[in-house]
Amino acid sequence: MAASDLGGDPVCWIDRVCPECGLFLDDPGAPCPRCGHRPADEHLPGMRDSESADGGDTALP
Repeated sequence: MAASDLGGDPVCWIDRVCPECGLFLDDPGAPCPRCGHRPADEHLPGMRDSESADGGDTALP
């Protein structure tokens, strides 16, 4: 199969996809127009509120 035959969207657009409903977002910084998910709502399942998605601990000492 030739490279020109491969389809699909670039993985670099993943930040433009709503993690809740999968809608492609025109403005990834705004709430999702379909489900209302806000970027500030993002967290990984099972994380404590004091943990951040990048692995750092955001809790104050």
